[in-house]
Amino acid sequence: MRPKPLRSLAVALAVAAAALGCGRLPTAPDVVPPAAPQAAAPVAEPAPTLAGVVTVAPSGPIAPDTLEAAAPLDGALGGEVKLGRFTVAVPAGAFDGLGVVSIAVPDPARLHCRLEITPESSNAFIVPVRLRIRLDGVAHPERMGILWWNPTMREWERIESRVDRETLTVEAELEHFSEYSVQEVDRAKGGW
Repeated sequence: MRPKPLRSLAVALAVAAAALGCGRLPTAPDVVPPAAPQAAAPVAEPAPTLAGVVTVAPSGPIAPDTLEAAAPLDGALGGEVKLGRFTVAVPAGAFDGLGVVSIAVPDPARLHCRLEITPESSNAFIVPVRLRIRLDGVAHPERMGILWWNPTMREWERIESRVDRETLTVEAELEHFSEYSVQEVDRAKGGW
């Protein structure tokens, strides 16, 4: 009865071939794994153009990265957050509850800042918040005004602001936080 060992050998070879597979043989089919589902790319808001934003000579060493400052504030009490030339004065009652107010200055050589508050639901002030920007080193400070970046319109929009010649600052009252810059404005055309 010789057929049994031959059959056992054939079965053993078939099992070994199945276990090892033919994946490494040159005749193996090309297997392309299914593509992983990809998340939709986030839609970025358009970055503000910086044409027209006042550039100033640094008064000290310039940090290579964005400068940032943040402070937790109680909306009922208010407070101030300062970073270089920029001061945000939050009056008592400006927003409800607790929040973190932050200032980011992407380039210290430009009079441009990004203001934020968290939680974001606090970004509609009950009482206006004051933004004050020092103008020392700026030629013709009396011609300066504050503008905010409107991401929907993709343009800088002028807001009511006033220059204090004694303190060399420009100030504006803000209803919300956004990106703000100092630019030369024509005060003869309805200026403030």
